[in-house]
Amino acid sequence: MKHKCWALVLAAALLTGCAAQETPPQSSQKEKLTAKDLGREASVELDSGETASLHIGEEYSLYIPVEGWTLELESDDGIPHDTWECDAEEDAKISIYHYAGVSFAVARDRYMRDCEYLFSCGLGGELGDPLSGTDDDGDLCQFMVAEGIHGTTYVIAWEYPADSAYEPTLTAMANTFELIE
Repeated sequence: MKHKCWALVLAAALLTGCAAQETPPQSSQKEKLTAKDLGREASVELDSGETASLHIGEEYSLYIPVEGWTLELESDDGIPHDTWECDAEEDAKISIYHYAGVSFAVARDRYMRDCEYLFSCGLGGELGDPLSGTDDDGDLCQFMVAEGIHGTTYVIAWEYPADSAYEPTLTAMANTFELIE
């Protein structure tokens, strides 16, 4: 009986050891990309004149002014988005919406349907060719769409009051958006 118990203990130990060896080591953290990895500068001067540093998101990067903008990670109706709000003007902001598992056209159409802006045309919206809309208060929104290679489509949207001095900065920020491949 003693021999059977020892045999069972030894077999269990061997099986446990084998299973542990077959499990590949797991990294505790995702490797952090740097500006150099992406072939981009760590900081630049935007077309609007502000000094901006590179923000590296999940599958994208863009430049955000060094001062005067606060990042908020939010989710609306299950759509996560990274939003930078202007500290000096509450209604001036840029957001990167993450639409998982949908195409360019679906993300564009969902964004237009779900936001409070009226867009005169539903065609276009590629990077470098934003769609523009207005709301009932005369505030403006522009947005572009980029389809990532890992199944997420991004909507880059910037909103501002009609008389905002921050429109050039927001547009300059949006135009620095790049997908990470």
